Amino acid sequence: MGEQRERSRRLGRNILARELRNHHHSLATAEKEKLLDKAAAALHLSSADELIIHVGYGKITPEQACAAIYPQGHRSGAVLDSLPAPSADIFPSRHQAKRSIGGVRVQGESDIVVRFAKCCSPLTGDPIVAFISRRRGVIVHKRDCRKALNLDPARRVDVAWDEESRLARPVAVEVISTDRPGILAAISKCFGEFGINIAQAKCKTTEDHRGINTFQVTVNHVDQLNSVMRALQKIEGVLSAQRQ
Repeated sequence: MGEQRERSRRLGRNILARELRNHHHSLATAEKEKLLDKAAAALHLSSADELIIHVGYGKITPEQACAAIYPQGHRSGAVLDSLPAPSADIFPSRHQAKRSIGGVRVQGESDIVVRFAKCCSPLTGDPIVAFISRRRGVIVHKRDCRKALNLDPARRVDVAWDEESRLARPVAVEVISTDRPGILAAISKCFGEFGINIAQAKCKTTEDHRGINTFQVTVNHVDQLNSVMRALQKIEGVLSAQRQ
């Protein structure tokens, strides 16, 4: 629990510092002027530290925290352009050598637990974005995920795949084929040739004698998935193969 609070504290400082900078304020100045303590009290929290941690957890939005810190929209006189990027001090470089949890680094941190959005099932190698979610931590989406496009940009955090920690990730592949003997065996063999395990398969036949086959598979990288889909489309009787 202590490690989780510390990670949330670092993330919270980073997010809050960025939000304040967007409104021409400085986190350092706000702390010096005890504005975070007043904001914490206004939000019924015990301390400025708890305010920062709540932002990191996603329990309080950065906009809510900023509004509580500067309720009158007061502009700080600090010279913000001279301030270093928050992540430079908050996420020390010594963490870079650690293997990441879940194969993703958040703000350069390797030991932050992330969740992968079920709406788009990102795979290693996909362009990705991540957001702080209320009560659920950091959620990773594909960059072109429609749901991600509608999320609050103030909650966004920098994220990147850790190429040294390639983990198998689940994804659904739909294969539409003619309904002919041996087609499912050929498709299964193709997955196996690329080292891809089939966790589940749902197959049905339409009235026009086409097979709609949905496979839940696990892959190590998006390139592996793209390669097997190209191979599937070359099988006699396969009409299309696409990621769901």
